[in-house]
Order: sequence, then C-alpha cells, then structure tokens
Amino acid sequence: MLSIKDALPTERVSRRPKTKFYIHTRPFAITPFMIAPVLPAETLEQIHFQAREVSMPVKNPIIGWKSEFYWFYVKIRDLNERDTLDDLFTNPTASVSALNSAADASTYHAGNAPNYTSMALRRVVETYFRDDGEVWNANKIGSYPAAQFTDQMWLDSVADTTLLPDGGAMGIAAGTTPEALDKMLDAYEYLRSMSLTTLSFEDYLATFGVRIANAELHRPELVGRKSVWQYPVNTVDPTTGTPTSALSFSYDENIRERKFFKEPGFIIGVHVVRPKLYFKNLKGSLTHYLDQGLSWLPAIMRDQPETSLREFAKATGPISGPPTNDYWLDMRDLFMYGDQFSNIALNTIEHSFGGPTAALVRKYAADADVDALFVNAANNYLRADGVCQLSVKGSLQDLTGAHVAERSL
Repeated sequence: MLSIKDALPTERVSRRPKTKFYIHTRPFAITPFMIAPVLPAETLEQIHFQAREVSMPVKNPIIGWKSEFYWFYVKIRDLNERDTLDDLFTNPTASVSALNSAADASTYHAGNAPNYTSMALRRVVETYFRDDGEVWNANKIGSYPAAQFTDQMWLDSVADTTLLPDGGAMGIAAGTTPEALDKMLDAYEYLRSMSLTTLSFEDYLATFGVRIANAELHRPELVGRKSVWQYPVNTVDPTTGTPTSALSFSYDENIRERKFFKEPGFIIGVHVVRPKLYFKNLKGSLTHYLDQGLSWLPAIMRDQPETSLREFAKATGPISGPPTNDYWLDMRDLFMYGDQFSNIALNTIEHSFGGPTAALVRKYAADADVDALFVNAANNYLRADGVCQLSVKGSLQDLTGAHVAERSL
C-alpha cells in the first residue's frame, strides 16, 4: 500500500540512481547513453560503471580501436534554452511547452515534452567536441554529431597559402628563407603560434589574467571519463557463418570524482568509438625534409616560433595529390607529435580515410568512411549493454513508504 508522510529534517544522505542502457553506436558518433537529473547542493561522490560492447564484423583484423565513455555535468543555465527554463524554478505556473519536441528514438525521447538529452548533448558537443565557430551538428554520423579525428601529428599545423602569406606572392622564391619568414611573422603568430584559430573567449580573457567562472560562461563540466583500447579478435560472422574479426570491450569501473552541484541540471553520458587512423595522401615521412638548418630548430631561435615554418609547393614535399595550392607546415610539430610510417599503399587500408584533402584540412569522418570499416555496410555498428549507478549525497529520500526496504531484500 502506498503511503506519503511529511518529511522531517535529515542529515545528508546518499541516493544511488541507476541507469541501464542498451545502445547501437557507430565509429566517431557521439552517442548519448544516459541522463540523470541533479539538484542544487548535492554532491556526486562516485560513478559505478559496468558495460560490455561488441562490434559487428570488421574488415581489418589487426588495427586497434578505442572505446570512450564520458560523463558531463550540464546545468540548466548551460542550455541554450536557459531563458525559458529559468521560469520553472521561480514560477509554479510556468509553462515550457514551447520547448516540446517530437519523438526521437536516437535520444530516447517519447515526444510532447522538452528533449533534455538533445539540449544537453548539443552543449556538450559545442563545448568539448567542436572548434570555435563550428556548427554542432554540421558533421554527423547517422543521427548523431561526429567526433573529430584525435590522432595528433605534424598535419595539425598544415595551412594553405591562402591563409598564410605565400613566399612567391611576396616577390620571394617559395621556400623557407629568413626574408619570407620575417614578412609572414605577424600573420603566423596570430593564426598558429598562439593557437588563436581555436581560441575560446575564456582563453582570450585568460591572456589578460582574467578568469571567469563556468557558471557565467554556461559551460558543461567533464566529471568522468573511461576508455579501453582493443584489437579485433577472431569470430564468426553471425549472418554468414564464415570466420571474420570483431571487437569486444568490457568495463567494470568505479570513478571517484567528487563534484558539488551549485545549480539544478543533469549528468549526461556520451559514448565515442574511434578506430586508429592512417592518414592517406601522404607519400613519405616528413623526417626526410629536415634538410635545412632552420628545420633542426636551432636553440638560438627558440623564442622565434615562426622560424620552424616551411613552405612546400603543391604536390611536393610529404603531401601528394589533393592540395590545390602551396602549403605551409610547422616542422616543430614533427618533433612534438610524430609521424606515420608505411611500406604499402595507404589507400589499401580500410582505416586510411583521414589526412589531407583538396582543402588540406579534414577533421571528420563521413558515413561512407564508417561503412568501409565493416564487412557488411548494413551492419556498420557496435552494440553496448551496461549499467551506470551514481552515488549522490544530498537531502533527498524516498518517502513513499516502507515497501522500499522490503523490496531491497
């Protein structure tokens, strides 16, 4: 029998909301797998996470993959819809029906209510998975926003001559010369040396010594992350019965991350699977172009970051084919982040869909790239089953009756 009693003042107690999940996800897709509300003055003490993930048969039997799970604290005031939702906490008769949206299976939304998962996912993607100025859902894998390639190497600094001054266009022969470097110093220091191409507003303020609280910036906060690296294992294709390869990941983790919640909001979990990439359209190692004194980063010029730049004519240097213009790159990044090495044609590897294109920069996979990773393009996903239990300390208790204690036996 259900009974409701007046609540008495209590000490802080723990509640342990549990979310079971079963999801399909595709490589690079930022896929939500849980969402849980939290209240002001509560404290997250621990996340207990268990999961098993398996892929459909993959083509390449030896290249590894990484499976990543993230948890974010997204305050109501972090959401872009904050002005409408604020009324919920100050006006008991407020209506937020203007935010109601249609049913959406990808975010487990039944419809005719605000889709908080979609709202929170947008802010997480905008804050942690996009460069400044990028539209959060412009690059997608299926129904979900796509995560960027994260493999760092010297390609990160490649810039078309339409972005940086061209040596020949300045009346100086193409190639690295002290005169050319002097003339493009200001442009490069703004675009590359100080990383202003990806500078956030808070980073800009930090250069003046000013720090702004996350609450004022409306930024979600990362409160937990777990990842597993695995290589494919031998298996049998369930659709044909033939031997093949597939991936299997398992998790049993306690994430002890204390986080005090100052405002009402949500803990949202998102999942990303990233296969290891080989960048195509590279015809050789950049190491072989350490054939100029400045490329060896002389110590006397360490305070002049522009001296490590090198300009190559299109279709020369380590990059082949696609560049439509000459390009610059930073030789310093070779020492910082490394290179890749292969003695076979990279376009024969299923995992070689990254790398330079006609515009040089490519940060996202497309649906066709993902399909090419699997034996059957129709079975182009991974399945994950798991449970996530939060340990949250606050004042909230179950007051609907003693039957709760009986059911726990």
